[in-house]
Amino acid sequence: MLRVAVPALVASWAAALGLWAGTTAVLASGPTCVGTTCTVTFSYTGAAQTFTVPAGVTTLDVSAPGSLGGGAPAGALVAEMTAQGVPVTPGEVLTVEVGGAGAAPGLIAGPVPGGYPDGGASGAKGTGGGGSTRVGAGTTPLVVAGGDGGAGGLGSNATTSSVPGGAGGGAGSTPGSGQAGTAELDGSGISVTAPGGGAGGVAPSAAGGVGGTVAVCPSFASSGPGAAGQSTTAAAGGGGGSNGLGQAGGGGGGGGLLGGGGGGAGAYCTSEAGTAVSSGGGGGAGSSFAVSGATSSQATSVTAGSGGNGSVAISYTLAAATTPPVPNTGVGGGLGGLALILGLAAIAVGLLTRARLSRLH
Repeated sequence: MLRVAVPALVASWAAALGLWAGTTAVLASGPTCVGTTCTVTFSYTGAAQTFTVPAGVTTLDVSAPGSLGGGAPAGALVAEMTAQGVPVTPGEVLTVEVGGAGAAPGLIAGPVPGGYPDGGASGAKGTGGGGSTRVGAGTTPLVVAGGDGGAGGLGSNATTSSVPGGAGGGAGSTPGSGQAGTAELDGSGISVTAPGGGAGGVAPSAAGGVGGTVAVCPSFASSGPGAAGQSTTAAAGGGGGSNGLGQAGGGGGGGGLLGGGGGGAGAYCTSEAGTAVSSGGGGGAGSSFAVSGATSSQATSVTAGSGGNGSVAISYTLAAATTPPVPNTGVGGGLGGLALILGLAAIAVGLLTRARLSRLH
């Protein structure tokens, strides 16, 4: 006895011949698509993530808001690097690193770390630099959004123990240097200043940020120990300078294509006129970058993401679905395919009828 499932048989023949016109493209995991334009968003995880370029896609649009230096106020703004037409290869696996905000000091007076992956650590009571946000192919950077520098640690004098540290530089269209920390030597009208760290270079051939020098007391005052912020020639932000005071350390430099320099440490100054500890200098911002061939721009009016961390959005246009060739039946492609399917169905019905007649005889 012959049992034939006609619909299944027809479907299998049609699939084998590639006649279904409504082919659905296979999408990368988790995209949000409107029409043929899809976007994949990456949030901060503290570890590297990956993105596989879909079949037929040769360019990407990337939006990457950067991260804040530690201790930045709520609602603070960061730089956003936007690059359109980033050249890629179908099937290529890209590495995505979302920058984390630099840490703020706690009760312990020691240095605090910068944000993942390359923010600079602070000096004592300073804040860490923000990590850069980057998309790359192997070791080749495609898009980088620099992190902001961290703020310097608090200074003090007889009037207050909370002289604000120098603000960290912002990673804008031109990355900013850290601001100087300062404190007035009581009763003298003379301020003691700890310079901020320099900004990271804006081109691959440029130098990284130069570390801020340590604060220097006036000639008539004795000076306590202090250290300059670290300079850098790489992606990592420089570390903020420290001193033996347990306060007024420099802010860490922000990470970037080239990192910002660390802020200089404050110094303890004392004289007949009074005593002061200058606040630490802020760290410089890291520089941003987009690969050659992409059209890029940078905005500085973007509110920082959750926790001051960065983010990445990758958009692409799906390649047009290709329909397998249909045998030439003398009719339009879609109608010809339908006619062939109906013909196959008629053959299947004939086979089924013959099998039943044979069983009756």
